[in-house]
Amino acid sequence: MSHVFTYGSLMFEMVWNRVIEGEYEKSAATLANYIRRTVINEEYPAVFRQMDSAGVRGILYFNVTDNDVLRLDKF
Repeated sequence: MSHVFTYGSLMFEMVWNRVIEGEYEKSAATLANYIRRTVINEEYPAVFRQMDSAGVRGILYFNVTDNDVLRLDKF
C-alpha cells in the first residue's frame, strides 16, 4: 500500500472514482518546494522542484492498494 498525492484531474472525485476501485481516506495537502507547470505537447501538468515556492496544493490519499496504484499509473 502507498500514499498517493494528486494535484490535477485526479483531485476531482468524478475522475478519481472512475480510475480506482477502492475507497480511501484523504486529506488536503501541499507538496512543499514544488511548482506545477504545463508541459509542452502534453495533456497533463507536471510538478518540478523549486525551493521557496508556495508549493502545489492537492489531495493525499492514504493506504492505496497496489492494484489501484497500477490503475493510476496507467491513467
